[in-house]
Amino acid sequence: KNNRWGVFYSLGAKWRIASEAFMKDAQYYVQELTLRSSWGTTGNQAVGTGWYASRGLYSFGGFSYAGNPGMFLTQFENPDLKWEKTRKFNFGFDTHLFNFLSLSIDYYNHLTTDMAFLVPLSKTVGNADWYENIGKLRNQGVEFELGFDAVQTQNALLRFSFTGAWNQNRIVKLSTDKPIERGITIIEPGKDIYSWKMKEWAGVDPETGVGRWYKNRVETDEKGKKYTVIDHSTGTTTDYNEAPKVDLGKASPDFQGGFRTDFSYKKFDFSILLNYQLGGKVYGDNLGYDEQTGSSLGSNFTQYVADNRWRKPGQKALVPMLYDSRTTWNNASSRFLMSSDYLKIQNIMVGYTIEEALPQVGVGSIRFFFSMDNVYTFVAKDYRGFDPASIGANGFQWWNYPMSMKFTGGVTITF
Repeated sequence: KNNRWGVFYSLGAKWRIASEAFMKDAQYYVQELTLRSSWGTTGNQAVGTGWYASRGLYSFGGFSYAGNPGMFLTQFENPDLKWEKTRKFNFGFDTHLFNFLSLSIDYYNHLTTDMAFLVPLSKTVGNADWYENIGKLRNQGVEFELGFDAVQTQNALLRFSFTGAWNQNRIVKLSTDKPIERGITIIEPGKDIYSWKMKEWAGVDPETGVGRWYKNRVETDEKGKKYTVIDHSTGTTTDYNEAPKVDLGKASPDFQGGFRTDFSYKKFDFSILLNYQLGGKVYGDNLGYDEQTGSSLGSNFTQYVADNRWRKPGQKALVPMLYDSRTTWNNASSRFLMSSDYLKIQNIMVGYTIEEALPQVGVGSIRFFFSMDNVYTFVAKDYRGFDPASIGANGFQWWNYPMSMKFTGGVTITF
């Protein structure tokens, strides 16, 4: 309530070079050439839990005391919580060359300040955390779209387009030098906002069938701060508590985009769209249950466990042996950290158009079409889940419902 209002502004400019007089002699080669840039600020007030991150919240369910109904303070009030503000700079150009090649490229550099994070509190105060404006985040990257008309005649068209986006986000600053660790994630200056930090799974011991973790190596810097170095020469351990947490990448992809092909010949048309994502890791939070090996005795486990479990000495298995006792093998570790790479056939469409179909009743054309969405997704070899494209930016997979395959048919009538 102490920061109700925010002031934001923007400024943009565009220069269409292709229309200048000095480009007149190049019009045969250059049909379009435009430079554009913008700079300004935006704000986000729906931080944290949305509209209520600054409020003191209570829960009234299940907090009885001495037989009387009670309530519990589930979130501390923070009346000084502020808008998250982003300063944005964008620069790009568009061009069309030789009547068959088009290219658009954009560079952006965005700096977000006053980011609201859940900051851990001493549990003696009755709550584990609350929201504070303590962060500064930089997002910068390049996006492009390339189009190529391979065939362009009176009766036929064949066009290819390719889009790509590279983005890098980095935490620039926190209010203190101390990182924020929550479970298997870490927020720390210099790192991606969605970074993983967890114990590193070393696989199954071929002789005994038990799960192992890497010991790695813990060192101390000149300021006395301890950090872990990945060093597999230090060996492995079967004691989960003996293994330290290590930095194991990020959920954010390195590169993503799509391919599109459009083809038409006389009355027929066809198009196919593919999306892709490269880099980044997803954590199968659900796999601690689905791939249990006896810690939940009597519960179901997946076909992956049945096919890849350890059975005899000397076997190189992906899953520990089935064991009718509680173990730590299903505790949080990189055993459930997987590649989020995918290539998805997003859409396939075919159509047939009848020109001048019924001119006597004013119908100009009739087009029949059939379309399929979410046709098939190719995933990384180690991925176990429904669809990595359905997982949020933080990279947590929790029985995410897959995107449905859709079939659509129709008729378009033009009058």
